[in-house]
Amino acid sequence: MLRISTDIPHIQVVTAGAVGCAWEGVIMGRQGCSLSDRQIKTIIRLLASTDMQIGDIADRMDCSKSYIIWINRKYSVRLYEGKRSSWKLTG
Repeated sequence: MLRISTDIPHIQVVTAGAVGCAWEGVIMGRQGCSLSDRQIKTIIRLLASTDMQIGDIADRMDCSKSYIIWINRKYSVRLYEGKRSSWKLTG
């Protein structure tokens, strides 16, 4: 079921499993999106075999940086040791 609320003229909230909001035609964010097992394996491979930053991987996979960080922590791919720009591979 798709529900559109237009209480405020310049904000449109659309709900259909994921929540997004548009501000003057720009998509702001979404909540509750999930990735397939294949996409998660791709993220793990990118974390393990490339020097891509978290934000670059998130952009490439069309998900949030926090989701990439969660996957990294769950599968212990990179060890940052309190640093943002350098890491060690675990394993």
